[in-house]
Amino acid sequence: MAIRRLKEVVIVAQDVDGALARYRDNLGLEGMGCAEGVEGRVPLGETSLVILSPQAAAERLSNWPGGQEGLASLTLEVDDLEGLVSRLRRAGIEVVGPEEKEGLQVAFLPAEWAYGVPLYLVQKP
Repeated sequence: MAIRRLKEVVIVAQDVDGALARYRDNLGLEGMGCAEGVEGRVPLGETSLVILSPQAAAERLSNWPGGQEGLASLTLEVDDLEGLVSRLRRAGIEVVGPEEKEGLQVAFLPAEWAYGVPLYLVQKP
């Protein structure tokens, strides 16, 4: 059971296009608006910075309180999701899933466990 990489960092911003411009203009990071004003992505090597509007975050993320801005979740890609979930549960840690979502096996650790940041664990089939 190994963590392969940090796959995705999700932040929520009221002004998605403004956030993309800020990362581009100030840090030189080229982003792309996947749905103008709703979602943007900034590739960072094998990791993506995803910027969501509060409405999109409320629709897509488990337990997102809505209306807030800031760090919304981290996603780690693992090589043995079932094994890791079993290990976490044996340690008494609450894990939701795994379930299939968008072609990936996904499990979720609530924000309370990860010091305020929801943590998604994913494995490619």
